[in-house]
Amino acid sequence: MITRYFTLDGESSAKYGIAMQGPPSFSAPKPKITKVSVSGRSGDLIFAEDAFENIQGILRCFILHGQSYDTIADANIWLAKTGYRKLTFDGDDLAYRLACVTNVTGCAVRMYYLDPFEIELDCKPQRYLNSGDVQMVFSVSGTFDCPAYSGLPLLRIYGTSGTVTINGKTITLLSISTYVDVDCELQDAYKENVNCNGNISCTDFPRLRHGQNNITISSGIASVVMTPRWFTI
Repeated sequence: MITRYFTLDGESSAKYGIAMQGPPSFSAPKPKITKVSVSGRSGDLIFAEDAFENIQGILRCFILHGQSYDTIADANIWLAKTGYRKLTFDGDDLAYRLACVTNVTGCAVRMYYLDPFEIELDCKPQRYLNSGDVQMVFSVSGTFDCPAYSGLPLLRIYGTSGTVTINGKTITLLSISTYVDVDCELQDAYKENVNCNGNISCTDFPRLRHGQNNITISSGIASVVMTPRWFTI
């Protein structure tokens, strides 16, 4: 029998004597849609967003033999941390998810017993590729390939003025000192802890697409460092 473990924010379940009974289970992502009912008209109008709802996951686990009460207590604290956490699995070196532990069910834990229990998760719909965390540097205009479904990149733009256009979506630097970070997922611009939304102009933040992507860099921009953050669904 192969013992399977998982990690949350880089900390392995093996540290707490928790192993998985088998592969994790995740629901399929559903597109975000809005239905509008029009009086006197049969059927609804459907407006689809280019986005997906969160998915639900279940990890079926057990406690390994011989764990102390202190270790089990520490495991409960570890699992109880709130917010999205980076979730990885042994044997999957290609991707990770962002998950929040919402419940731990059936955990009647007693020392020296293999007590099965379930960890319930609320996850972002994206399955992020590790390759999407590798930075790409552009000093001139060009093209690049996105191997995944999509991506909402993090950009560090060096320069004081000028424009960066990705797939027809333009970011204009109005008044920047040295560089600015632009998070296309959060639709936010900042430098360290200083808000810089008033120092750029962008009506529609860039989104990467599967296949070939285009980036155009104007004069005044020294370079663009992109963390593509591409993902599959």
